Amino acid sequence: MKTDNFFFSRLIGERIRQVRRNKDYSQQFMADELGISQNAYSKLESGKTPIYLDRLCEVSAILSISIYDLLEEAVALIDRERTDHAE
Repeated sequence: MKTDNFFFSRLIGERIRQVRRNKDYSQQFMADELGISQNAYSKLESGKTPIYLDRLCEVSAILSISIYDLLEEAVALIDRERTDHAE
């Protein structure tokens, strides 16, 4: 099974959104820290724009969370999907 990149981007974006909201950071704050527009940042969180490793490193630093913690949930969901499709 080929995992859809859009699906993966959405999962990571949702996890980033959860952490950002828990820290009471606005999308505008994140965008300013990353040097991008709020609209561009919103597209990262929604999965409309893929998040590459360098950007993921920047986001994790701003949120003070490891990349592993950001990716762990997304990878677990993908593993479950693969298992479900294999049965």
